[in-house]
Amino acid sequence: MSSSIKINNKIFEKIIFIELIFVLFERFLIQNFKAPDYIIYLIDILNIFLFFGLIKNKKNIGFRGLIILYTTLLLFSSITGILNFSTWGGNLATLSIEFRNFARFPIFFLSCTLFLDSESIRKIYKILMVFFFVNLIFIIYQYLTFHPPGVWTRGDMLNGLFGTEVGGNTFVNVSFLVVIVYSLTKWSQKKIKTNRFLILVGLTLFISAIIELKAFFVEFAILYIWYFIAKKKTYKEFLINIFLIIFVYAISFVGLQVMYKEYPWFYDSMSFQGIKDQLFGSGYTGSGDLNRFTGIFTVCSKLFGGDILKTIFGLGLGNAYSKSMLGSYPMFFNNFYYTHYDWFSSTYTTVQAGFFGLLIYLSTFINLIFKKKINKEYTLNSQIMCILALFLVFYGEALKTDAGYLIYFAISSGFVKLGGNDE
Repeated sequence: MSSSIKINNKIFEKIIFIELIFVLFERFLIQNFKAPDYIIYLIDILNIFLFFGLIKNKKNIGFRGLIILYTTLLLFSSITGILNFSTWGGNLATLSIEFRNFARFPIFFLSCTLFLDSESIRKIYKILMVFFFVNLIFIIYQYLTFHPPGVWTRGDMLNGLFGTEVGGNTFVNVSFLVVIVYSLTKWSQKKIKTNRFLILVGLTLFISAIIELKAFFVEFAILYIWYFIAKKKTYKEFLINIFLIIFVYAISFVGLQVMYKEYPWFYDSMSFQGIKDQLFGSGYTGSGDLNRFTGIFTVCSKLFGGDILKTIFGLGLGNAYSKSMLGSYPMFFNNFYYTHYDWFSSTYTTVQAGFFGLLIYLSTFINLIFKKKINKEYTLNSQIMCILALFLVFYGEALKTDAGYLIYFAISSGFVKLGGNDE
């Protein structure tokens, strides 16, 4: 392999580092340094370089199934979108943005698997771990000092370096997941001491409570159950895990008491009936919008009026875009903005690509769960993040935001090379 190719591959590795660090600070730059919102598109420029790197090294990419799934999704939904432009008011500009929203993550993921190695992964996780602790300090400071007037729940605004605006908790949640799953993986390999792991778990659960991050409690249960099933244990390890479960229950109980004191209305939402309503109720806010877990069926029955073609293929890319483009919105958004179909990846994807597209999208993660891992050190790490990604598709919009880069990086860890970048 020529020296020029080696240098180029090192450059692609640095681009991945830059993108991930940028994700950690983009909201801070926008909110505190008044950087323009469009600064986030700098990552897209870097992704173009990564894409050319993939083309240059296409013989070394071993993810044929994933590529076929994404190509099918993008091809069918783009054609459907163009055919529906005249009906729903989409255009090539909105199609391009929604195409970009899907395509950016597989490009980034494949680049991670091709241009990173075990040492790169360790370096990035060190950065994420340092950021995790620094951000915890900022969150605690905000909890003690930030009391915005006229806000019925300030938890959504206590996001540390991810800012004090709604939406930052999506990034906090993902950063917590990436760090805890990595720590769990290392702990299971006896590379992190039990007391250190317990401190990390205790901190994330307690902070999640005081900033009203209910999802993390469910996500922690999911990731731990998978670990408990997938990882064989000795009798001693089994006893340690029982102790961990008791510890987690105690911390969660204390954290929830703090949550109830800070946000008294959670007594209802955390009750059996409240949880049932959140899972199967009429909507996220109870005001005519969609439920995060049953919303895909409401999209088909009410928003699509039971139309079979729309149910199967959706409206296509560009026709459900939920932001103003050239001073106007697509007709579908004007008609159904009140349903908040764009708040959850599952409902938004169903509108864009129907059940056909949603199933393909979910299949991309299922494909990666069962695909053979090259790097056994991170097999569990990669598997758990794939499972959590499936949950996040339905729970919120993490995979519609730049927080998705952190998720795809973590998933890629099980597929990176053991040696140097130019093996």
